[in-house]
Amino acid sequence: MNNTINQFRYIYDNVDIYQFQSTQLDWIIFVGTIVWGVILMVWLFYFIRFISLSTMSYYLGGALARKKKTLGDLILMKDIQTELEKEIEQAVLKAAFHS
Repeated sequence: MNNTINQFRYIYDNVDIYQFQSTQLDWIIFVGTIVWGVILMVWLFYFIRFISLSTMSYYLGGALARKKKTLGDLILMKDIQTELEKEIEQAVLKAAFHS
């Protein structure tokens, strides 16, 4: 069954009637839109880069602080161990001289 009643038929002779007439204002708007689009894209690039670098430096700073704290704790533990070894050595020497 051929349903030609509801089909739209092009009349190619009428295509010449509806041609787009570009004006100088259209070109100014087009170029202005492209320029503003490029400026926006560059700004977004630097903004996103700034946010990512700030986030990375924040987390790396926190990691560095945790490592410094761990190193400080290890140094303190080593000092305590050294003091305990000295006390044990003095106690052994004291016990050796008293016997």
